Amino acid sequence: FRCRAEEEPYLTRVAYWQARSTIRAVSYQDEQWWESKRGRDYLKLHDEVRNKNKNIEITRIFLVPEDRQPDLKRTFKRHVELGISTFVMSPRDVGIELCRDLVIFDEELLRVGGSPRIDDLKAAEFTDNPARIEQARGDFEALHRIASNTPTQAQDILDLIDSGALA
Repeated sequence: FRCRAEEEPYLTRVAYWQARSTIRAVSYQDEQWWESKRGRDYLKLHDEVRNKNKNIEITRIFLVPEDRQPDLKRTFKRHVELGISTFVMSPRDVGIELCRDLVIFDEELLRVGGSPRIDDLKAAEFTDNPARIEQARGDFEALHRIASNTPTQAQDILDLIDSGALA
Protein backbone atom coordinates (compact mmCIF):
# COMPACT_ATOMS: atom_id res chain seq x y z
CA PHE A 1 0.00 0.00 0.00
CA ARG A 2 1.45 3.36 -1.03
CA CYS A 3 0.29 6.44 0.78
CA ARG A 4 0.70 10.15 0.29
CA ALA A 5 3.03 12.05 2.58
CA GLU A 6 0.07 13.56 4.41
CA GLU A 7 -1.29 10.07 5.24
CA GLU A 8 2.01 8.58 6.41
CA PRO A 9 2.00 9.89 10.01
CA TYR A 10 -1.45 8.43 10.71
CA LEU A 11 -0.69 5.03 9.15
CA THR A 12 2.68 4.81 10.90
CA ARG A 13 0.97 5.62 14.20
CA VAL A 14 -1.49 2.75 13.67
CA ALA A 15 1.38 0.36 12.87
CA TYR A 16 3.23 1.39 16.05
CA TRP A 17 0.16 0.80 18.20
CA GLN A 18 -0.33 -2.66 16.69
CA ALA A 19 3.28 -3.79 17.18
CA ARG A 20 3.61 -6.43 19.89
CA SER A 21 7.28 -7.35 20.26
CA THR A 22 9.79 -5.52 18.05
CA ILE A 23 10.16 -2.33 16.10
CA ARG A 24 13.37 -1.95 14.11
CA ALA A 25 13.94 1.32 12.32
CA VAL A 26 16.48 3.09 10.16
CA SER A 27 16.22 6.86 9.98
CA TYR A 28 17.74 8.31 6.81
CA GLN A 29 17.42 11.86 5.45
CA ASP A 30 15.30 12.91 8.43
CA GLU A 31 17.60 15.39 10.17
CA GLN A 32 15.28 18.40 10.01
CA TRP A 33 12.16 16.34 10.63
CA TRP A 34 13.31 14.96 14.01
CA GLU A 35 13.66 18.46 15.43
CA SER A 36 10.23 19.53 14.13
CA LYS A 37 6.92 19.29 15.99
CA ARG A 38 6.11 16.14 13.97
CA GLY A 39 9.38 14.54 15.05
CA ARG A 40 8.79 15.40 18.70
CA ASP A 41 5.23 14.02 18.47
CA TYR A 42 6.64 10.85 16.93
CA LEU A 43 8.89 10.38 19.96
CA LYS A 44 5.88 10.89 22.23
CA LEU A 45 4.28 8.01 20.34
CA HIS A 46 7.29 5.84 21.20
CA ASP A 47 6.84 6.71 24.85
CA GLU A 48 3.13 5.83 24.68
CA VAL A 49 3.83 2.51 22.95
CA ARG A 50 6.51 1.59 25.50
CA ASN A 51 4.16 2.50 28.37
CA LYS A 52 1.44 0.31 26.85
CA ASN A 53 3.79 -2.63 26.26
CA LYS A 54 6.86 -2.67 28.54
CA ASN A 55 8.25 -5.72 26.69
CA ILE A 56 8.40 -4.14 23.25
CA GLU A 57 11.93 -3.82 21.94
CA ILE A 58 12.59 -0.70 19.87
CA THR A 59 15.87 -0.24 18.02
CA ARG A 60 16.69 2.72 15.80
CA ILE A 61 19.73 3.33 13.63
CA PHE A 62 20.27 6.91 12.50
CA LEU A 63 22.21 7.40 9.28
CA VAL A 64 23.30 11.02 9.56
CA PRO A 65 26.37 12.76 8.12
CA GLU A 66 28.85 13.54 10.91
CA ASP A 67 28.56 17.30 10.43
CA ARG A 68 24.77 17.08 10.99
CA GLN A 69 24.90 14.85 14.09
CA PRO A 70 25.27 17.73 16.59
CA ASP A 71 21.99 19.16 15.23
CA LEU A 72 20.22 16.03 16.53
CA LYS A 73 21.64 16.10 20.05
CA ARG A 74 18.21 16.63 21.62
CA THR A 75 16.71 13.80 19.58
CA PHE A 76 19.50 11.37 20.47
CA LYS A 77 19.23 12.31 24.13
CA ARG A 78 15.47 11.72 24.12
CA HIS A 79 15.95 8.29 22.54
CA VAL A 80 18.37 7.38 25.33
CA GLU A 81 15.93 8.68 27.97
CA LEU A 82 13.14 6.56 26.48
CA GLY A 83 15.29 3.42 26.59
CA ILE A 84 15.31 3.00 22.83
CA SER A 85 18.38 1.11 21.67
CA THR A 86 19.86 3.81 19.44
CA PHE A 87 22.86 3.94 17.12
CA VAL A 88 24.21 6.82 15.02
CA MET A 89 26.38 6.30 11.94
CA SER A 90 27.45 8.29 8.93
CA PRO A 91 25.93 7.08 5.64
CA ARG A 92 29.39 7.02 4.07
CA ASP A 93 30.47 4.42 6.63
CA VAL A 94 27.79 1.91 5.66
CA GLY A 95 27.49 2.07 1.88
CA ILE A 96 24.73 3.50 -0.28
CA GLU A 97 22.93 0.15 -0.65
CA LEU A 98 22.04 0.21 3.08
CA CYS A 99 20.95 3.86 3.15
CA ARG A 100 17.18 3.90 3.22
CA ASP A 101 14.43 4.90 5.59
CA LEU A 102 12.53 1.89 6.95
CA VAL A 103 10.61 0.49 9.90
CA ILE A 104 9.96 -3.22 10.49
CA PHE A 105 7.04 -4.00 12.80
CA ASP A 106 7.13 -7.50 14.37
CA GLU A 107 8.67 -8.99 11.20
CA GLU A 108 5.15 -8.72 9.75
CA LEU A 109 4.88 -5.22 8.32
CA LEU A 110 7.43 -3.01 6.59
CA ARG A 111 7.22 0.74 6.11
CA VAL A 112 9.64 2.28 3.64
CA GLY A 113 9.86 6.07 3.42
CA GLY A 114 10.40 8.00 0.23
CA SER A 115 12.54 11.07 -0.22
CA PRO A 116 11.66 13.99 2.04
CA ARG A 117 9.70 16.86 0.54
CA ILE A 118 10.34 20.50 1.25
CA ASP A 119 7.92 20.31 4.23
CA ASP A 120 9.85 17.31 5.63
CA LEU A 121 6.99 14.87 5.01
CA LYS A 122 7.66 11.65 3.14
CA ALA A 123 5.42 9.47 1.08
CA ALA A 124 5.62 5.89 2.28
CA GLU A 125 4.94 2.35 1.26
CA PHE A 126 3.62 -0.29 3.64
CA THR A 127 3.89 -3.96 2.77
CA ASP A 128 3.45 -7.37 4.34
CA ASN A 129 5.31 -9.07 1.48
CA PRO A 130 7.56 -11.65 3.20
CA ALA A 131 10.38 -11.29 0.65
CA ARG A 132 10.52 -7.50 1.06
CA ILE A 133 10.39 -7.82 4.86
CA GLU A 134 13.19 -10.39 4.79
CA GLN A 135 15.35 -8.12 2.61
CA ALA A 136 14.74 -5.19 4.97
CA ARG A 137 15.50 -7.39 7.98
CA GLY A 138 18.78 -8.45 6.35
CA ASP A 139 19.69 -4.82 5.66
CA PHE A 140 18.82 -3.83 9.21
CA GLU A 141 20.89 -6.68 10.65
CA ALA A 142 23.88 -5.69 8.49
CA LEU A 143 23.63 -2.11 9.80
CA HIS A 144 23.18 -3.37 13.35
CA ARG A 145 26.31 -5.56 13.07
CA ILE A 146 28.34 -2.54 11.92
CA ALA A 147 26.86 -0.38 14.69
CA SER A 148 27.44 -3.01 17.38
CA ASN A 149 31.12 -3.31 16.49
CA THR A 150 31.91 0.40 16.55
CA PRO A 151 31.34 3.19 19.11
CA THR A 152 28.08 4.33 17.55
CA GLN A 153 25.61 4.02 20.41
CA ALA A 154 23.73 7.28 20.89
CA GLN A 155 25.39 7.87 24.26
CA ASP A 156 28.84 7.58 22.61
CA ILE A 157 27.82 10.19 20.03
CA LEU A 158 26.36 12.46 22.73
CA ASP A 159 29.67 12.25 24.61
CA LEU A 160 31.55 13.24 21.44
CA ILE A 161 29.19 16.16 20.84
CA ASP A 162 29.53 17.33 24.46
CA SER A 163 33.32 17.08 24.29
CA GLY A 164 33.42 19.16 21.12
CA ALA A 165 34.87 16.33 19.04
CA LEU A 166 31.77 16.53 16.83
CA ALA A 167 31.04 20.18 16.19
